[in-house]
Amino acid sequence: CYSFNASSSYPFIIDCGSNIGLSIIYFKRQYPNARIIGFEPDPMIFRVLNNNIANFKLQNVELHNKAIWLSDGLMEFRQEGGFSGRKPLTIESSNTIVASTRLSPFINEKVDLLKIDIEGAEIDVLFEVENRLDRVERLFIEYHSPSNEVQRLDELLNLLKKNNFRYYIKEAFVSRNPFLRVESLDGMDLQLNIYGIRI
Repeated sequence: CYSFNASSSYPFIIDCGSNIGLSIIYFKRQYPNARIIGFEPDPMIFRVLNNNIANFKLQNVELHNKAIWLSDGLMEFRQEGGFSGRKPLTIESSNTIVASTRLSPFINEKVDLLKIDIEGAEIDVLFEVENRLDRVERLFIEYHSPSNEVQRLDELLNLLKKNNFRYYIKEAFVSRNPFLRVESLDGMDLQLNIYGIRI
């Protein structure tokens, strides 16, 4: 789902929510000369990520054991083991504190692909970097809709439209028949893969 045609053999990719590094390994197999910055806040998963990048002997990959958020500092974080950690939902409590960083300082040149899969924090982060989105050619966003919070898909799509992205949507998780039963996956009742292409 991350496949794309870069305009050069050395694209610049920012991977927010790298988990154990499968996306980075995939990008490097497609574009061995790519320059990649990856972010993963969970300290245990980050160790696996770091080891995988080292074991695959990948070069020009810069890893940060930090959450992408609205401020530089520390934030509450709910670990999920091998699944996906996240900023706690309003009904949850955190079980650790992690370092956080703003994304905007890293978008200071053309970005061939910006991947954001950060378990519900994606819309706030996109607003934080809105004044730099003109430097981004392609966006991959996994939209998460927490079951007990107001849905914000309209905000996300309006943000993309306003910043000259044409968007395409593919469902990642949705109830089979929400009129009968609304299902949830780890506290989310809707997950979508959203592709933004600059026009």
